Amino acid sequence: MKCAWRQILSTYKETGNGSKNDTLQKQDFPRLLQAFMTSIEPNQSANLKAGFKKCGIYPASAHEILKSFTNSECDQSPIVESFKSFLKNKRNTITGLDNTTYQCEQLFFINEQ
Repeated sequence: MKCAWRQILSTYKETGNGSKNDTLQKQDFPRLLQAFMTSIEPNQSANLKAGFKKCGIYPASAHEILKSFTNSECDQSPIVESFKSFLKNKRNTITGLDNTTYQCEQLFFINEQ
């Protein structure tokens, strides 16, 4: 189904209306949707059955439903590092400072009473 829709959008982009616009125009969508529905009509029944089977809805299958949940943990360290890098670059852009690290001298105060 994705391939059929992409093919229709590619054909649309090659036409006069599609090449003039960056996005799909509201008035062109119904025509393209009709072309899409016509192109997938031979496989429509099989696609619906496969979708219900994959979701575990029909025939009812707890195994298919549980299989959709992953047990593995996602390693978020690359995301965290990327976000930190983004924040540093944004701060440097706003403040005009580079990535120079400044060391501050620590002062110790003696509390005399």
